[in-house]
Amino acid sequence: MCSSDLYITLCGVFTFLAMFLEVKFPIKLFFDDVILGVFIAVFLWLILHARDTNAPKIYRWTAHALSGMSYTLYVIHFPVLLFISALLVPVWHLWLPTFATFAKLAGVMSLTFFISWVMYYCFERNTDLARIWLTQLGKRKEQVTESR
Repeated sequence: MCSSDLYITLCGVFTFLAMFLEVKFPIKLFFDDVILGVFIAVFLWLILHARDTNAPKIYRWTAHALSGMSYTLYVIHFPVLLFISALLVPVWHLWLPTFATFAKLAGVMSLTFFISWVMYYCFERNTDLARIWLTQLGKRKEQVTESR
């Protein structure tokens, strides 16, 4: 097993162990936040050291294509999720873990991703073009004022 596979396996085991311990032995003090912080720190360390440069081409292409819209997804997802959840879930009612609930959740996540992609496509994707256009416009104004 190569070191990258070992790190990924350790991440999976570590995550499962953290979930198991939290479910089996819940701690309701400040100490559970400290334990969770340690688990997350070790998990991130393992992920950062599991660099596999031989990733499949489809993964590299998809990751590169989706990374461009990461900021838009970050900014848009919470308001959209909040709005859609307010429409779908009555106040103070939790979603029970049923197939219908997971289907609704998949639909909500897909709609949120789609709305974020549309916002990226309409605005953020064109940021460089708008910057170039505004820079050229500013240079033209400077030339006009200098020629007077």
